[in-house]
Amino acid sequence: PILAIGWLFIPFTHGMWHFAAFATAYAVTQNLPPFYLRAYKQGFIGGTFIRELVHYMTPFKVVKEATLDPTRRYILSWHPHGRLFYGFGTFLGLFFEWFPEIANAGKDIFAGINDVMFRIPFLSNWLYLCGNIPCNKASVVSKLRRGDSVAPLVGGLAE
Repeated sequence: PILAIGWLFIPFTHGMWHFAAFATAYAVTQNLPPFYLRAYKQGFIGGTFIRELVHYMTPFKVVKEATLDPTRRYILSWHPHGRLFYGFGTFLGLFFEWFPEIANAGKDIFAGINDVMFRIPFLSNWLYLCGNIPCNKASVVSKLRRGDSVAPLVGGLAE
């Protein structure tokens, strides 16, 4: 809703053509079905490239205290996450490396981020493609019922 109110000022500042292009992009992207591709999250962009970039910029290691049972569903948390969800979204492709038992069982881990991010044209489609979901009750319950795990961001805009 806030984004839609802000777009009402575009015709007065940039002209009607910009408003028409923005309104069309918004209508098209908001009516596309959410599309998720696990190969994209585990592929070059989500896995290999991010892994090399992260290890180059900030060397760290994940200390795993227990092996997860692949037959169960999990709600994981990630805190602190930095500004909005960028750090968390970057590491989402590495969850399969950190929790191979979940990946080998054919299950998936989805990140729950703020619903507002899914109202931005084209960004919402990319977020779904990377494995992010809106962090609301319906989305989280839907993923858990299918046997997948969900990792909602703790804190964020609500704090």
